[in-house]
Amino acid sequence: MNFDLSIKEDFKLEKYANVIKLVEKHLQETKEKLSEETLQYYLKSLSIYGIYDRAIKYLRWKSPKGYRTSKDSYQNVKKIKEVMTKEEISESILFDFYVSLIKIGEFENANKILKSIQKLYPQYIDDFMLVIMLLRCLKVSEAQEIMEKSDFNGNQLMKIGTTFYTIGKYDLANKTILDARAKGFSNHFDSVFEKLYNITSEHLKTHKFVSMKYEYFRIDNELYQGDIIYASDVDEYYKNIDPYALKRTYMIWKIEGEKIYAFPVTNKIPKDIRRFKLFRQNYLNFDSDRSVKDDLVIINKKDVEKVQERLTSNDYLNVLSNIYSGVIVSGNEEKRQMMKKFIDEMYNDFNIEENDIIVAYKKEDKSAKNYLVLDMDEDNLYCLELIISRTKAEPVSYNITTINKRNELLRKNTSIKMDKRYNNKISDVKEKNKQKIIKK
Repeated sequence: MNFDLSIKEDFKLEKYANVIKLVEKHLQETKEKLSEETLQYYLKSLSIYGIYDRAIKYLRWKSPKGYRTSKDSYQNVKKIKEVMTKEEISESILFDFYVSLIKIGEFENANKILKSIQKLYPQYIDDFMLVIMLLRCLKVSEAQEIMEKSDFNGNQLMKIGTTFYTIGKYDLANKTILDARAKGFSNHFDSVFEKLYNITSEHLKTHKFVSMKYEYFRIDNELYQGDIIYASDVDEYYKNIDPYALKRTYMIWKIEGEKIYAFPVTNKIPKDIRRFKLFRQNYLNFDSDRSVKDDLVIINKKDVEKVQERLTSNDYLNVLSNIYSGVIVSGNEEKRQMMKKFIDEMYNDFNIEENDIIVAYKKEDKSAKNYLVLDMDEDNLYCLELIISRTKAEPVSYNITTINKRNELLRKNTSIKMDKRYNNKISDVKEKNKQKIIKK
């Protein structure tokens, strides 16, 4: 029996999983296009299993196109527009255009293309695919109207629920996947259900941040410092030193116009380095603890693909302090120069004043200690070393210690107060120190 007859026979016998398996094996081995009849069996089988992405992938590949798509969706839209003015429009061009418009957030234009696809190629879009495509265009009411009239199975409802989740409709996502469970779905949705149900239920109770694709995130949200993002591209230097540069996430430190300064995030936390940990139990979207690496990376805002998480203010500030102090303690001048923008801005934000308590690192002692600032000049802080007892501090001695502002200062310590019993003695030492500086 030839390939097409085998597919037809399996479909009639409701062996939909086998149809999918045989078709995809055939495509991989031969690279041949499917006959229209076999394509219909394949698309219907995918629909029965609630599989949308593979259908779209084949339809985008089905017909020849006078361009090649890349990771840059803005360029893809530009290329496709140019081709559409010169070439005969095919289903593959229209599906490409639809997907690219979604990725850059042009949802109304994507919906117009969807209507063209419905008119020109209705045989490729059943109610299940139409609901998914409408939701991705944010046409929620239209999609719900179709859902009310259709008898979708559990697999299809799971994919629809996943799409509600993708576009940020967490209440509808939660309800739809529960409806899917009531109807029953295939094993391949088991882990998806557990993950989505736990996340949406927790979000609806606590309003913790839920990861979102950037095209949907930016409708009602702005990127903030401390957001954890995926990006389709980063600066060339970092791509050359990190083989996982385009697979990992990044913590945003600073945004200047369309340029993002960020630090790489990793789930591999070295035991011999004191990195600040981001604990998974404090976040909805981490599957393990994380830490942030000390490489400053530049990302264009247009290359942001997904916002995975939003750090708490305390965690964000602790990460910055940890990175800054790590560079100072290491004494690595090359790293310091590469991080100059970050190091300078962090230092300026300290705004150190007299009577502040600081933490500084002395290489000769190989330890960080607390100090009380008595005085300062352009380069140095003149301090008393402190010993900490609970939340109060007292001088170790009244000998002046010189702290280099740029090379030894780690941070302010605002959680500690001086014991008032030592105020008079400290004032005397402070006055004598000022007289010495004046004499110099």
